[in-house]
Amino acid sequence: IGKTALAEALAEELADTAAPRVVRVTGRAAEASLAYAAATDLVRGIGASLPEGTIRTPGDLQRVHEAVRAALERLAAEAPVLLIVDVAEQIDRPSAVLLGYLAHRLPEGILMLVCWRPGTTGGALQHAVRDVGEILTLAPLDAPHIAELVGESLDAEDVLRRTRGIPLLVHELAAAPT
Repeated sequence: IGKTALAEALAEELADTAAPRVVRVTGRAAEASLAYAAATDLVRGIGASLPEGTIRTPGDLQRVHEAVRAALERLAAEAPVLLIVDVAEQIDRPSAVLLGYLAHRLPEGILMLVCWRPGTTGGALQHAVRDVGEILTLAPLDAPHIAELVGESLDAEDVLRRTRGIPLLVHELAAAPT
C-alpha cells in the first residue's frame, strides 16, 4: 500500500514473469552517519570484490564505484536484476553518491527502484534519479481505500483524520489492538 509494499509487490510480480535477481538496499536511521553502510549491503548483495586499500583520492573512489558497476553488469549478464533502494532518505551520503553514480551508468538488464519519503528530495541519489529516471509520487490513501484496508472494524473517516492517509500509519492503526 505504501512505497515499500509497492516495491515488494513489483519484486513478486517480476519473480513470476522475468525471474530477476532482487537486490535490496535499505536506509536505516541508525546507520545514516556510518560511511558506506548501505554500500556495504549492496556489495554483499551482489557478491562484488572491491579494489584493495583505502580510498584516499578521487581516483580511488572512481575505481571503487566502477568495480561495483562492473559487478552489477556481470550479474545482469546472467539474469535481469531488480535493485530496490528503500528508505533512500536515510542512506549515508557516501553510499548515496555511489548509488547515484550507478543510476547514471546503469548497466543493461538492471531496473533500479529508489523509494524515499515525500519531502526528502535533496540527497545525491534523489538528484540522480531526477536526472535519469522517472519519479512517481504516491498520494495518500483516501477514505474509500482506507475502508477497503480496514474493513468494518474501524471508521475509515476517523482513520483518515488520524493518519492523514499515510499507508504505513493506516496499516499500523488497523493492526493495533482496540
